[in-house]
Amino acid sequence: MSSLTTIADKLRGAASVGIVCHVNPDADTVGSALALWHWSKSQGKDTVVYCQDGIPRHMGVLEGAQEVTADLERLGAMECLVAVDCGDEGRLGGAACYVGQRAVFLNIDHHGTNSRFGTENLVEERGATAEILYDLLCHMGWKLTPEAGACLYAGIVTDTGKFCFSNTTPQTLRIAASLMERGIDADRVIEAFYRTNSWERTCLMGACLGTMTRHFDGRVAILTLDLDMLRRCGAQASDSEGLVNYAVDVEGVEIGALIQEKAPGMCKLSLRSRGRWPVDGLAAQFQGGGHRNAAGGNVAGTTADGKAALLAAIQERYHL
Repeated sequence: MSSLTTIADKLRGAASVGIVCHVNPDADTVGSALALWHWSKSQGKDTVVYCQDGIPRHMGVLEGAQEVTADLERLGAMECLVAVDCGDEGRLGGAACYVGQRAVFLNIDHHGTNSRFGTENLVEERGATAEILYDLLCHMGWKLTPEAGACLYAGIVTDTGKFCFSNTTPQTLRIAASLMERGIDADRVIEAFYRTNSWERTCLMGACLGTMTRHFDGRVAILTLDLDMLRRCGAQASDSEGLVNYAVDVEGVEIGALIQEKAPGMCKLSLRSRGRWPVDGLAAQFQGGGHRNAAGGNVAGTTADGKAALLAAIQERYHL
């Protein structure tokens, strides 16, 4: 496993840096990427942040978000590539074509299931990849700006569920406190991510919650979301972010799932769980992975097909 010093040396030595967010981006990958973008720009380096799917509109509150591009050719022109919060090559989107083809491809991530696809891999199980970026930027002696700090704070606060998930550690809280002491606008981040929903997302939320079903004596709750629901609500796929939490938050539920149609014949599976019910292994059965209590994968067919496959896998895995 690579050290902070090794990663720092590779970054310092590069004339240009390309930073890769994962597909279907969340605030941790975007916030981590933008914080590193702020550092790289401050060092006078040619820098680009690549995201195949673009970023959700509410993340526009993060300084530098307007610079994110889906231009793969521009990414390929960079000397050093850095993937942030990408558990495996499949999460890189089009940027996966550069794995094994570049002399420097840094992999910085907090998923225990990470496939270590980089030439250098800095992988630690933490509350968020943004925590690792905080350590790295401080290790390099950079004075974090409030703008970069806000990007990291967004990644941390969302991946820890507003510091409610079990991945929240004393160190997580110390980093968050340090970011606030550096003058970040925490209220602006919270307002954008938790207190502001578009009409389209609100419509989608209502439609999706109406699909919820409970199984195995109420210990499992499943939501479904298809392309027609998105069309009727005028919503984007990114508007579904966080909806799975409504399933696991139901009293008595141990495993919550969202089965979301991404394209005809293919669905994305999001899983959340409580305490003793790990879902990372369950996600692995669906070509995915993640954390003990938050993971995801993919399943072929319609949402109904995905639901049937998931219920069968849950019954077999947990002996319900």
